[in-house]
Amino acid sequence: MKDEGGRLKAEGGGMKTGNKFILHPSSFILALPLAVYFALALPRLTLPGLHNDEAAEAGLPAGQILDGQPISAFRDAGLPLGGRIYPLMVQDYIGALNVYLVLPFFALLGPTVVALRLYTVLVGALTLLCTYGFARRAFGTRPAFIAALLLAASPSFIFWQRQGVLVMSLTAALAMACLWAGAIWAQSNAKTAWRWAALLGLLCGAGVYAKLLFVWIIGGVAGALAVINLPIVIRYLFQNIKPRPKPPALPHSHTSSPTLPRLFPRTPSLPDVFSFTAGLLVGLSPLIIYNLQTGGTLASVGGNLGTSFYGVNNADFFANLRGRWDQFQAVTEGRDHLWYLGGSFGNGGWQTALRLAALVIVGRAAFRRQRSRAPVAILLTLAFGVAQSAFTVSGLFPTHFAIFAPLWPLVVALAAETIFNPFYEPMFMRLSGPPLSAFGVQHGRIGFVSLGMAVLAVGLGGLFARDVIVTLDYHRALQQSGGLGPHSDAVYRLTDFLKDAAAPVAAMDWSFAPQVRMLTRGGVSPVEVFGYSWDADAGFADRVSAALDDPATLFVFHVSQETIFPRRAAFEALVAQRGGRIEPVTIISRRDGAPVFEVVRLNR
Repeated sequence: MKDEGGRLKAEGGGMKTGNKFILHPSSFILALPLAVYFALALPRLTLPGLHNDEAAEAGLPAGQILDGQPISAFRDAGLPLGGRIYPLMVQDYIGALNVYLVLPFFALLGPTVVALRLYTVLVGALTLLCTYGFARRAFGTRPAFIAALLLAASPSFIFWQRQGVLVMSLTAALAMACLWAGAIWAQSNAKTAWRWAALLGLLCGAGVYAKLLFVWIIGGVAGALAVINLPIVIRYLFQNIKPRPKPPALPHSHTSSPTLPRLFPRTPSLPDVFSFTAGLLVGLSPLIIYNLQTGGTLASVGGNLGTSFYGVNNADFFANLRGRWDQFQAVTEGRDHLWYLGGSFGNGGWQTALRLAALVIVGRAAFRRQRSRAPVAILLTLAFGVAQSAFTVSGLFPTHFAIFAPLWPLVVALAAETIFNPFYEPMFMRLSGPPLSAFGVQHGRIGFVSLGMAVLAVGLGGLFARDVIVTLDYHRALQQSGGLGPHSDAVYRLTDFLKDAAAPVAAMDWSFAPQVRMLTRGGVSPVEVFGYSWDADAGFADRVSAALDDPATLFVFHVSQETIFPRRAAFEALVAQRGGRIEPVTIISRRDGAPVFEVVRLNR
């Protein structure tokens, strides 16, 4: 049935499922995707090694809050309570949500790697729930199940959730929660719609606060709705501008004002707009307070508009976009960017699946099929989101695509519904046609539909099974490697050594000081003397000299092939000025024996 107003009811099959999502019988089929997800995400949570950002942006400050220690607040900005500063942000463009959400897990299990990653794995389960809930509400149970099952086995999704603080995977959960709230708002009556608009605004604000790149989701949705509604707005303007013959006046007639255009998925009312704005401001309030205190986000964005700290030239948009497209393909397949697990595997079927899915969705819209606009909106949201990613205030990191992880399985699921849904059988009946009646087909129906369903089921099953195999391949590789680069589990052995050494520690490179502080609960607190600049800054010599004054200080470097900020030459020059020499203490290696850390001291 086609809704003249273009509301989401006409676009999806989710209206019959009702509002009681959790209690609805069809919701229990979500148990299978969740079982698959937990089976693939939970094994050996301590691997790969704890990453710098996991500790610095959640684990360390959360542990300090629980232990009553001074809290590491970014830029020393936050909310002063009880003589302590509770952080609002962990970076200029990343909020402190993970810090506070992980607290119950630390309280129950202690400030451990397992507790930290168990929290982020459960965030992934929430993302699955929201993906299923949105898809079932907007499109029906079957595409919701397909999308959830494909997402549950995605290698990128699995390993990003295991280190969810690193990729701020909470943004994916918030993105799908926004879409779910938006779908409910589009289907609500006028009395309750404003409440869902307020929730939608709150979720959007919380998403931007969580990580600034959430604007890619907001911009993607806005771009998709603009494209879909443009013909409606043009037709509305044309009809109201075009002169019409004046109807004859009737007794006691009232001149009616022109109504607003019937937009997709719903024309917002004034209460909707006010409620959304209020919710948005509440969600953004921590970010607003932080910038009133420091101006950090504004300064970070303004200072990286041209060329970012990582050397990305934002003016070279199309070159960046080509690189982003290559990354997106690798991310959907689960290859290349997960090298640090100990190998690179991939599911090449995803590229074929996504291309065919886009063709089906666009083709149905081109032929103006009923219920075609909502799938187009999802496809356009993903496309506009990826296009926006070519502009960044940091680097062109594949992990940024974690926010889109639920969308590409959803695109494939929506295209598959075209064949699975009995609504489309008449179209296939016409395609089968009278010439095929010689094969004993009744009413022009042959095995075309059932054959198409079988082929599609095999294709989706193969896509899912291959993802499971790739994920298991990564687990096996990870067990052997323990993680590579900044993800090496050598950081655990370094921590054990420094804890036993019981000496002051100077960190001469990035990517281990926060982990050591978190894992020892502040018992060992390496001082980062290297400085966050590609070359040694003006204060480097003073910081190193202060550390050299204590003869017991241990200086921890990465070996040359693992170094992020090279400081060895400058350090050796300072030691030579003092007439001393460097004495090696120990080498900390990976599981395969390759060295990662070098610990030295000053020999006078």
